[in-house]
Amino acid sequence: MIIKSLNTANGRIIISYEEPISNEKKRVFEKRVIYKLISILDIQPADLHYGERGNPELLTSPLNISISHSKGWFAVYIGNSAIGIDIQDQKSNISKAKSFFLNKHEIQWSTDIDLHLIWSSKEVIYKILKGDVEDVMINVIILEIDHLNHKIKAQYIDSKFDLFFDLFDSVILVYN
Repeated sequence: MIIKSLNTANGRIIISYEEPISNEKKRVFEKRVIYKLISILDIQPADLHYGERGNPELLTSPLNISISHSKGWFAVYIGNSAIGIDIQDQKSNISKAKSFFLNKHEIQWSTDIDLHLIWSSKEVIYKILKGDVEDVMINVIILEIDHLNHKIKAQYIDSKFDLFFDLFDSVILVYN
C-alpha cells in the first residue's frame, strides 16, 4: 500500500508499508515490494541491477535510483542527479549504538530522534556517493539539524550536503 509520494528538487519518492505473505522469505518479500514500487515509477524490474558496492543502478535508464527498507517500510527514490534515501523504523535502544556512528563533532545531539537522523543522514550520504566513502563515522559530519524546517546540513571531507527529513508514524525518512 502506497503511504506517501513526494516530489523533490532531485526527483520522486514513493513510500510504502507492506507485510510479508505468510511464510514468505525475507529477501523474496523485499524483492517483491521493491519491484512493485519501481513498476509504479515506470521502471521495469529487469532494469534494476546492483553495482560493486551493492548500490542499485538502472541498466537502461539515465535516472539514478536509491532504495531503503526497514521493518516493512520501503522507500524508492528516482532522480536525474546523485540521490540517496534512508527510511528507519525508530528503535528505542539507538542510544546504546551511538558509539558506532557518532563522531566528536556530533556528541551535542543525544535525543533518540537526533540519533536516528544522524544515522540516516550518514546512510544517505553513503548512498549519494555510491559507497565510495572512507570511514563514515569519522568523515561524514553532521553540522546542523533544523527541526523546524526539517533540514540537515552535513559534510564529507570537502563536500557539503543539504538533506531533508520527514517524521511519520514510527518512521524517520532522510533524503537529499
